[in-house]
Amino acid sequence: PYSRRNQSQPRSRASVTMASIKPLPPLEASNLASVFPDISPIPQSDGPYPVCAIAYSDEFVVAYNYLRAALSAKNGQGECSERTLRLTALCLRLNPANYTVWHFRRRIIKELSTARTSGKDKDSSTAESESSPPRYCSALVASDLGFAARLGGSNPKNYQIWYHRRALLEPLFEGSDGGAVKEPAARDELSYVARVLNEDAKNYHAWSHRQWVIQTLNHPLLWAEELAFVHSLVERDPRNNSAWNQRWFASHCGLHTPLSAKDAKRECEYALEGAALDPYNESPWRYLIGVLGEQLNSTGEEDETQGLVDFCMKRLVQVQHDLEKRRASQLGLGACASLAAAHADMLEMKGDKASMEEASTLVHLLATEHDTIRRKYWSKKERELMSKIGKLKL
Repeated sequence: PYSRRNQSQPRSRASVTMASIKPLPPLEASNLASVFPDISPIPQSDGPYPVCAIAYSDEFVVAYNYLRAALSAKNGQGECSERTLRLTALCLRLNPANYTVWHFRRRIIKELSTARTSGKDKDSSTAESESSPPRYCSALVASDLGFAARLGGSNPKNYQIWYHRRALLEPLFEGSDGGAVKEPAARDELSYVARVLNEDAKNYHAWSHRQWVIQTLNHPLLWAEELAFVHSLVERDPRNNSAWNQRWFASHCGLHTPLSAKDAKRECEYALEGAALDPYNESPWRYLIGVLGEQLNSTGEEDETQGLVDFCMKRLVQVQHDLEKRRASQLGLGACASLAAAHADMLEMKGDKASMEEASTLVHLLATEHDTIRRKYWSKKERELMSKIGKLKL
C-alpha cells in the first residue's frame, strides 16, 4: 500500500450543477455614502469615559458605522439586500473573525434566495421567520463559498469562516432533495479542504470540516476515496499524526464500532508497513495498538483476536531484528522507544504470565533508560503490570 501511485480525485461536476454567479464589484469605505444615501451611519458607543479605546482605522470606523445602521434598519430586523451583502463583504475583509457579520451575511443570503425563487423584490425585508430552515440559492452559495475561500487563504484557522462554509452547505447535504447536486458539491468542498491541507497538513479546522462533509453524505465511494487521500498524505509525511487519525476515521466510516476481523488485519498490515519504514515513528505503532486493543475489547472471537496479536508480534520482532542490524552498521541510532512501547503493549495483550513479565521488563527499561522523559508514566505502568502478575499467581 505504500507504493507511489496517482491519488487524483475524480473530476468534479459541481461547476455544472452549482453554477456560480458573477460577483458584484467590492465596496470601499469611500463610496458607502453614495451606496447608502438613505441611511445615517451609527457610531460605536464606547461610553463617556472609554478606558482603553481601540484605535480603529478610518476605513474600519466608516464601514462598521454603516453596518450598525443596516442591522438597525427595518425596525431592528436588518436590511437584507444586495447592497448590504456587499457591505458585509467589506466589513469581513476588515475583520474576518466577526461572528455577527457572518451571521448577518447568511440571513441576507437566505432572504435573497427566497426573493429569487419567489419572484419577490430582492430588497424586501424578512420573508421567512428567523427560525425557519434556510433555503439557499445554489448560485449564491457557490459565490459565497468562493468569497469565504478568498478570505480563508490568509486566515486558514479562522473558526467563523469554516463555520460559514458548513452553514451554507448543511441545507444541501442534510436535506432530502438535491440528490444530483450533493456528491459533486461535496467533491468540490473536499478539493478545497485538500488544498488547505496541502499548505498545513495539521490544520484541525480543515480536518474537522472534512470529516463533517464525508460523514454527512456517508457515501461508500467517498469513504474509499478518503483512505486513498489519507494514504497520499502519510506517504508524503509518515509522521503526520493528523493523517493517521483521519485514517482511523475513514477506516471506521466515522463509527465508534470495532472493525471487522478482515478490515482489522488490513489496517494492522498497513501500520506495520509504515512502522517498518521508520521504526522510530510513533504514529504507526500507536495506530497498530489502537486497532489491536479495539479488537481485544470487542465481542468477537478471542482465538481470532489472539491470532492477530501473534501475527503482529512476529512482524514486530522482524522489524526489531532489521533495526538492530541497521544500528550495528549506522552510528547515531539509539534505542527505539516507540517499538519497545508497542512490544510491551502486545505482550500485555497476550495475558499469560511469561508475556506479562517480559512486558514489565520492557516498561522498566523505558522508564530508566529509553524514554526517561516519561519515566513517571512508565513507572506507573510497571506497577500496574506487577499488580496483574500478582493476581495471576493466585
